[in-house]
Amino acid sequence: MKIMMKTAYKLLALTLVLCMAAFPAMAMAEDSTLHVLGSATLTVAPDRAMIQFGYSCENPDAAQAQAETAERIAAILEAVQALNIEEDQIATAYLNIYPVYSYTDDNEQVIRGYRVQHMLAVTVDDIDKAGDVLDAALEAGATNFDGVTYMTTRSAEIYNEALALAIENAQGKAEAMSIAAGVWLGNPVEIREQSSYANPLYAIARDAENTAGAGISIGDTLMAGQLEISASVEVVYEMR
Repeated sequence: MKIMMKTAYKLLALTLVLCMAAFPAMAMAEDSTLHVLGSATLTVAPDRAMIQFGYSCENPDAAQAQAETAERIAAILEAVQALNIEEDQIATAYLNIYPVYSYTDDNEQVIRGYRVQHMLAVTVDDIDKAGDVLDAALEAGATNFDGVTYMTTRSAEIYNEALALAIENAQGKAEAMSIAAGVWLGNPVEIREQSSYANPLYAIARDAENTAGAGISIGDTLMAGQLEISASVEVVYEMR
């Protein structure tokens, strides 16, 4: 019985020694990787534009404020649709109705009236038409203009190209680092897509005073520029 217990203790001790010896090797194997970030940015000409504009007013009577805004928005829609803009290209960006407060001499808060804001978003596939849409809306009485956002219908295609270039960028970095460190670089064992974005340009022209009387409208001052589409990845390589 004693001999069996001694044998069991020896086996247990030997197992512990082997585990302790193997643990650093396992940790080293897990740490023998190289994590590299790769990124790429491509530019593309926009082929779609979204113009946001609308009307807002304030009136002591909420119903009158709503009626005035509805009447003006109807006129704006009529002017915009006269440019062959279809209904499915127009959407309400937001509609707000809220009380406006002021303070008495006794610092008491009282309702002064009600403000109604109705903003429209019009999307056009002909970006040269964006200025005409804006001018038509302003001439019809729009009081608010939230800018023009330029977009591309090729965003998915361009992003995939940028993604491939980002992986190439990561590969180049990994090779340069492994050569400098004098280590062997293996195959990628994991690729993670990082945050990506399309950076649109916002063309905003709000200063009618500078263009009035010169035969130039606010819509004429819009410039599309270029879009930037970026992609980034994290690549994990074997290394030893």
